[in-house]
Amino acid sequence: IFFYLNNHTSLNNVSIFDFVEGIRFDISALFYINIPLIILLLFPNNLRTKNYYKRLTNILFYVVNIPFITLNNIDIEYFKFTQKRSTIDFFALLTLGEDTKNILPQYIKDYWPITVFTIVQLYLLLKLNNIPSEKIILNFKSINKHIIIFIIGISFFVVSARGGLQLKPIKPINAGELSNSENTALILNTPFCLIHTLGKESLEPIVYFNKNKANLIYPVIHKKNNKKLISNNIVILIMESYSKEFVGFYDNKISYTPFLDSLAEYSIIFNNSYANGLKSIEALPAITASIPTLMDNPFITSDLARNKFKSLASILKEVGYETSFFHGGIRGTMGFYSYCKRAGFDEYHGMEEYNNKLDYDGTWGIFDGPFMNYFANNLKGKNEPFFTTFFSLSSHPPYILPEIYDKKNNIDIYETIKYSDNSMMKFFNQIKEYDWFKNTTFIITA
Repeated sequence: IFFYLNNHTSLNNVSIFDFVEGIRFDISALFYINIPLIILLLFPNNLRTKNYYKRLTNILFYVVNIPFITLNNIDIEYFKFTQKRSTIDFFALLTLGEDTKNILPQYIKDYWPITVFTIVQLYLLLKLNNIPSEKIILNFKSINKHIIIFIIGISFFVVSARGGLQLKPIKPINAGELSNSENTALILNTPFCLIHTLGKESLEPIVYFNKNKANLIYPVIHKKNNKKLISNNIVILIMESYSKEFVGFYDNKISYTPFLDSLAEYSIIFNNSYANGLKSIEALPAITASIPTLMDNPFITSDLARNKFKSLASILKEVGYETSFFHGGIRGTMGFYSYCKRAGFDEYHGMEEYNNKLDYDGTWGIFDGPFMNYFANNLKGKNEPFFTTFFSLSSHPPYILPEIYDKKNNIDIYETIKYSDNSMMKFFNQIKEYDWFKNTTFIITA
């Protein structure tokens, strides 16, 4: 119900049957995650009457249930950004660099209703500590009784974990079959999705055509021509969270990007722009290496990231370009540093290279304004031709602005979009006097 109330705008035609079908997946998840506890409680033995055994089962009950309840509640808000229930790749994101440690206090504060909701749930959970036990007496009636209870209990467990008596156990893909609903995120729960993606191959190979037939239909390898390469400098600005709805140039009634709108008058504009991924970690491989989001977990955190792959940085380096990447985050944030090394960027510039904690936003890294100034200063002495990529961060939640801008109690995404647009204006005003400016192609993308 809380998930629905918080995300109802992303759900369509919700009915009571969605909630009823959801119970099926809830029960399955509860039985899966409590397998150790079920074994301890159902297996006939007299240890169940001992105090230490009761303490053990209590501790086990809390250890296996508290983390899953917390993760389930995190998805109440996180779903807004990913549009799916979290899978096992979520743990890979949690362990990347120091992001979790840095942003957790701010998120607990910003999303306080979920924090309160979780505390209440955990309080009620901790009140459950009375496990009934009955001693097994060595007589035919007592032994038979406990064997029957054990068989019934195990049978109930198997049916519940499988989600019914159908041929195969239920999987995430089965959500919505009974209610004919597209609201699978409401029907599913996070523990169920985590369990069913544990140990799964991140990307299954699919072959639609053999190689020869595919090349006949649409050849993807082209012979190079002998035209001389025009060695323009290339600057890619990846602007965090820049959805089309914020940009006034796209006939929006309200614009939060006046400077970007002014650039649009003198630029090639792509109207058919659609996001391939929903998370920042998915953007860098897609934009710089043409590796789109093809699986549940991001390329950067997958085993495939260890493979050899081409990127704009590695290709342009082969023809004499200096390559660099700039992101104001802490080194290790979203795996960008490791990715840049694999992708062939010569230089990586982040919060450590910036080396001034006075401009730290307290969560992600350096505010866009001062870091764009740092970016411009570094480009001033670059040898041409160069290729560089900048990834902004201030318009990423939690939305924080420098104190000079922070005059309102509640900073939202609109304020941070305005701020990063203004930072971009200052960046262009700074570099337009540089010698290399007129020989540079600028690409601005979300």
